Amino acid sequence: EGLAIQVDPDFQIISDAYPYIASRILTDPSPDLRKALSGLLFKDDHPQWSRFEALLNRASTSSDYDASAVVDVLVDLVA
Repeated sequence: EGLAIQVDPDFQIISDAYPYIASRILTDPSPDLRKALSGLLFKDDHPQWSRFEALLNRASTSSDYDASAVVDVLVDLVA
């Protein structure tokens, strides 16, 4: 990030990496990430649809976004 900031002072690694991170958290089968995703998307056992929509919007801009994998995860979470 330091080198990137020297070239572009407005560079922010988190905002550039966020689509990948969102895609990863939506599709990774790791139990820890699934638990984190559930905690992010549910409050008092109620889905937080606006959070899910925001995560989907950011994830969909990632080059390795897999919509079918996201659907599988969502079905597992709400089932």
